[in-house]
Amino acid sequence: MDEQPKVSIIIPVYNTEAYLREAVESVMQQTLHEIEIIIVNDGSTDGCSSIIDELASKDKRIHSFVQENQGQSVARNNGMLHAEGTYCYFMDSDDILRKDALEECYQTCEAETLDFVYFDADIINECQSTSFSMDYHHDGIEEKVYDGSEILNYLIDTGQLKIPPYLFFIRKQYLLNNDLHFFPGIIHEDELFTMLLYLGATRVKYIGKEFFLRRIREASTMTKRISRRNVEGYFTVFRELGKYAAGKSPLVQNIIVKYIKLTLNAFLRNAHEMTMIDKLRTCKRCLNEGLVKYISLRVFIRFLLP
Repeated sequence: MDEQPKVSIIIPVYNTEAYLREAVESVMQQTLHEIEIIIVNDGSTDGCSSIIDELASKDKRIHSFVQENQGQSVARNNGMLHAEGTYCYFMDSDDILRKDALEECYQTCEAETLDFVYFDADIINECQSTSFSMDYHHDGIEEKVYDGSEILNYLIDTGQLKIPPYLFFIRKQYLLNNDLHFFPGIIHEDELFTMLLYLGATRVKYIGKEFFLRRIREASTMTKRISRRNVEGYFTVFRELGKYAAGKSPLVQNIIVKYIKLTLNAFLRNAHEMTMIDKLRTCKRCLNEGLVKYISLRVFIRFLLP
């Protein structure tokens, strides 16, 4: 690549051959041309490798890397190591990005010297077995520059906090300055990343446009049943946020407490189908890690009922 890329798009890939071409081509077709597309093949066992090789042969902006299967967090982190753009964008390998997304995000961040912008998304629901509902839209937010903690507090209070990294367009230097990366080896790593993303930022703006199409499909992380991995992921997030809160301002500490309360109770409400053994293990974990005080009595009773 001869010119310095303005944006590094990082795409972790694992066994998504049915969707990969459409996802990558939606990035290749962006109106902002000065980009690099970093694809990290996380040990795929299907036909993803040949698709990546074919696309890379057509577009010199594509740089592909292969790693043993270590999960999405490690793939994203490794992708960041190769990023040379002024901004980073984390794309999933089964979704679609609108053609003008990167250009408008780039222009907005440059014009107002932002740490990051965030935006809306729409859904492609391919799950026949469920009427999946997830709102990736924001309401009542002015398109002005906010402090990260200020807008995060508002989003939590109004139930509008959206976690997925594909809703954020981030200045790379901000990521480096704050040592922001994805916690390896767990699921729900996005929860920790996004909370820390907001909490460290001083210049944040919302763009009220649907720049992203999120595909909801059978057997994806979002549609799988709750397991012990979910428990481990959430408790790791709570523990790491607790560490971060130490010594921070009362506002930051209060935001983290509110987030833990909301997330823990929401998780327990959705985990009532766990086995009784796993429920008891989860209760013990809550007790040992000092989280019981955050659980409402109604949620606790519903969680324990068979």
